Amino acid sequence: MALTSDISSLTPGELEDYYSATASIKDGSIDGSTTTVTGDRSEGLFADQSNDMEKNDFLLLLIEQMKMQDPLEPMDNSEFMAQLTQLRQLESANNTQNAIEGLKEAFDGTVDAQKYSARSMTNASAVSLIGKEVRLMEGSVTWYGKTDEHVPIRVHLGNARSAEIQLLDDEGAVVKTLVADSKDAENSATVMWDGTGDDGKYVPVGSYEINIVGQDSNPALYAFVEDMVQGVRFSSQGALIKVGGKELSIDNVLDVSISETSKGFGGISSSSAIELMGKQVRVRRTELSHSARYNEQHTIMLNMGGLDSATVRIQNSRGETVRIVPAQADGDGTARVTWDGRLMNGSDFAEPGIYSIVIDEAEYNPNVYAYAEGTVDGVSNLNGATRLRIDGVNLSPADIIDISPGVQTNQEETA
Repeated sequence: MALTSDISSLTPGELEDYYSATASIKDGSIDGSTTTVTGDRSEGLFADQSNDMEKNDFLLLLIEQMKMQDPLEPMDNSEFMAQLTQLRQLESANNTQNAIEGLKEAFDGTVDAQKYSARSMTNASAVSLIGKEVRLMEGSVTWYGKTDEHVPIRVHLGNARSAEIQLLDDEGAVVKTLVADSKDAENSATVMWDGTGDDGKYVPVGSYEINIVGQDSNPALYAFVEDMVQGVRFSSQGALIKVGGKELSIDNVLDVSISETSKGFGGISSSSAIELMGKQVRVRRTELSHSARYNEQHTIMLNMGGLDSATVRIQNSRGETVRIVPAQADGDGTARVTWDGRLMNGSDFAEPGIYSIVIDEAEYNPNVYAYAEGTVDGVSNLNGATRLRIDGVNLSPADIIDISPGVQTNQEETA
């Protein structure tokens, strides 16, 4: 016995195409194996519908089965109860699924709240690092394409005497192999990369991964950056701290300590500064005082940090460059440049005032800096700020890099 049912009455509105389902009844029930459906089931009633049977669909089929049963051989009660049980199980399963989805949404909300809370605490921690001396693990190095550029790579060797450093490109291929040795008292060594590959040619501008051979089995081997935190930037990837001219993730912090500015000469008292009288010192220099006198010459000493050349910019209080002075390293790795007060046009002179000393290469090489070196011949304390006078230049004790005993007089030598 074949059964045909027009199910268009089960759909809201009017349909351009009608659907029909045909099935055979065997032993008083629908034989699912003989079911055939006509009509396009990609649109209309079936558009964007799940293939899973809902409880209402099951109930409609059950009602149709009851309506179309053979009156002479009605459905057995046990079979009817079994199908009702299936309907109840289906409804229970749907309710369970809805409950699980509700729990998932609540759990996702809790996790998101915890993420926001953790990020907030991380941001607060990052801000507290400003002014602190930090050591961060460095996983890559950037080559900017300057032919006279030497990129420093600092490596912690631990107990190893040396280590092989591989620089990898985006595809993981080794483009340069360097050797770090001659470690210092902190078991670290610095190697300089000139931007060339193992073939002697300059590599393309970009970032290169640092791989130290053996670091997988020896955690004491790692590349790092160590300097004072100058600022913090918050990004979608998390907090980035600005150190050594770079921005690195706070997740890479290995060690934090009070910076030399805070714990050393930065808070030096006037009495302690007086004790530096007669001492030979090297002080980092970031500015100069220009009085616009006739034939005035400003001599600027530079530590070149392994570079052959550098570009020195003299900038006014508005950050405008008034003069560019090239510097060339000598045999001991330093350079000396002079500025006579002339502007970029070479004929006009700069107005009197304080001018900043900016070195382009210092942005990527922290070992490049301007300095003054000589004997401390005076101490001043203006507006609560202690200053050392070295060869007529007043400098902050916070910028002291090195101190050594002064030259002995003949009387001291005789004694």
